[in-house]
Amino acid sequence: MGLALLILVVAVVAGLLAGGRLAGLIQLPIKDGGWLVAALLIQLVGSLTANVVGFAYPLGLVISVILAARFVFRNLELTGIPLAGLGLLANTLVVCLNGAMPVAADAAARAGVSFSGMVDSPRHEAANADTILRFLADIVPVPFPFHREVISLGDILVAAGIGIFVFAGMLSRVGDDSAWWVKPEAAEPVEPAEPVETANEDDTIEIEAIKEASKPRE
Repeated sequence: MGLALLILVVAVVAGLLAGGRLAGLIQLPIKDGGWLVAALLIQLVGSLTANVVGFAYPLGLVISVILAARFVFRNLELTGIPLAGLGLLANTLVVCLNGAMPVAADAAARAGVSFSGMVDSPRHEAANADTILRFLADIVPVPFPFHREVISLGDILVAAGIGIFVFAGMLSRVGDDSAWWVKPEAAEPVEPAEPVETANEDDTIEIEAIKEASKPRE
């Protein structure tokens, strides 16, 4: 969470320095936001009940990712969302294959966090030679003084995707039809004009004859 928060703050500051506005984020046409909220709530419930029910965390993570996948699919046109979705998928994959998120002991030592404290949680386990897809596990140390942690490649992708989303959204202009998120409307088909019939030479002679016949005789 520390890295994600830092990237979010950097994205907002960079967006403001580049002339962007927070109002741009408010105007983004986000679809099915309720699915994302539901996904976050289910993952939270799974994390809180993991100490009581061992499989609650991986099960909640799988369900939340399925819900989040719908949100990502509906918002693929929004910059950064596909990248964040890829990160969620990576985290879910390694957790499902191992039963919990593996944590590297050396990464925990470099980050300055308690390795035993992490693996005692039902959400984590010690990474070893039998770990499947170890490169997706928590192997990246983040030794920030304000929040030391060990994160995964998926966490980095999620944080980067959110940061890009915020930065690009702030640079969008409210009400600007040329903004990056606005899809150009398809032009309405123009029906071809009906051909105008032109009078041929015989019709012209007949019209002239009618005009002569209608003239009053002296």
